[in-house]
Amino acid sequence: MVRTQTMTRPDTSSAFAEISTITSELVWETGTPGSSTRATIAIPTYKRFDTLLEAIASATAQTGTEPPDIVIVDNEGHGAKPSAVQKRMGEVGECHVRYYINPQNLGMFGNWNRCIELAETSWLTILNDDDLLRPDFLKRSFAVLARLSAPDGIVCRKG
Repeated sequence: MVRTQTMTRPDTSSAFAEISTITSELVWETGTPGSSTRATIAIPTYKRFDTLLEAIASATAQTGTEPPDIVIVDNEGHGAKPSAVQKRMGEVGECHVRYYINPQNLGMFGNWNRCIELAETSWLTILNDDDLLRPDFLKRSFAVLARLSAPDGIVCRKG
């Protein structure tokens, strides 16, 4: 015998409403947005430094496609980390990089949602601050998207 249970679907719009009154502060930016930029690589971060630098390096190292827009959203608030990251990160090439801080901790999902809100391109990927992208990630993603008719997105596996 199979027992069924009725589940109510949560109101997903409330997740964005919960953070709507909190404004993230743009602390610094480098590079200029490209007119042909199609993707944002959003990096939510909290209490990580060295792995964040590695994540940024993997985002700026994308090859074979237009340079991405990179949005970093720090859930730690004010402190020395944003300027330390700016001083220590490597070359960004033609990427446009923006570093925001949240005045209060929005939680992991709230920070992801803020990353989504700050994206200014048609396509977005969220790169956690302790993960890396292969240099051809965007190139391969756009190749898959080009083969699909009117895709809303794609899902890939980790390597």
